[in-house]
Amino acid sequence: MKEFSLYARELDVDKMRLSREEIKIADFNKRDRKDLGTIDYALSQDRSKVLVYFSEYVKLNKKRNTYTELVMMDNELNVLWNTEYLDDKEEKYKEYKSYEVNNEGEVFVLKKTFDSNRRK
Repeated sequence: MKEFSLYARELDVDKMRLSREEIKIADFNKRDRKDLGTIDYALSQDRSKVLVYFSEYVKLNKKRNTYTELVMMDNELNVLWNTEYLDDKEEKYKEYKSYEVNNEGEVFVLKKTFDSNRRK
């Protein structure tokens, strides 16, 4: 497992320049050497919550599984909670389509599951 960090910089809109100071957002654990993984974010409708998530495919018992880490922050980038999960390896082929967050900080995941290992 290899750890990596995500950083942000504040943008001065008037000068269109990034600040020199880096703000550490989160640390993530990379489990697979081959898959680069995906990192993305979702904002709540009122912009009070920010979800940052990292997903990658890992192979366990010759099956492809999705490992995901979630970090929920407020609009000042204070961490409210974080969690990680490895999907059920007994499920058939699946794709995680989107992550949404509501104003209370609850996360909703849209997942598509296929009947076979082939996408249709």
